Amino acid sequence: MDASTHAVRDLLIDHVEYGPQRRTSERPLIERCGSDLPGQPAETYAALIGDHWFTPDRKVWDIEMTSSGEWLSVAIMDGDLPPVPPEPTPGVATPSLREIRQVSRHTVRKSALADVRDAWIEPSLWLAPQSAAHCLDGHIVYLEACVLGRYHARSRECGSEGREAATALWRRLRTHFPDPSPAELR
Repeated sequence: MDASTHAVRDLLIDHVEYGPQRRTSERPLIERCGSDLPGQPAETYAALIGDHWFTPDRKVWDIEMTSSGEWLSVAIMDGDLPPVPPEPTPGVATPSLREIRQVSRHTVRKSALADVRDAWIEPSLWLAPQSAAHCLDGHIVYLEACVLGRYHARSRECGSEGREAATALWRRLRTHFPDPSPAELR
């Protein structure tokens, strides 16, 4: 991954600063990738992806797919932020985002997700130049991959070249998995 351009560095800095988007595991993929810990998977793919802000019954997923032989372990959480909780009551613990979201887990044969793989490897998602990371156009598409210890990330928002490919990926993911439970404050 070439991080020599300002747009890519900006994307990575934003992810580290606002990294709680990655909630399907204890640590963000950017921190785990290349750690060379025993048992580290050779391939992990993650996305914060969803409908446009103004889509009725909008859905946003925080999804992570980890490869193991012919199988993928898939973890999906509701990627929408819940309503802002009330101010904390003194002496009462306030739940963290991780405590208010449920992870939906699935194990699937890679061959069953061939159409998702084809959409995921669409060159416009990964090879088109990274546009500004501070753009809000109502689309949510943040993709990550960790392959053999090398980290890759792309944001495909704000009319970037990969917008159509990201929409196709989102549609294919939705055909294979049910929506995760929405995040709720308990």
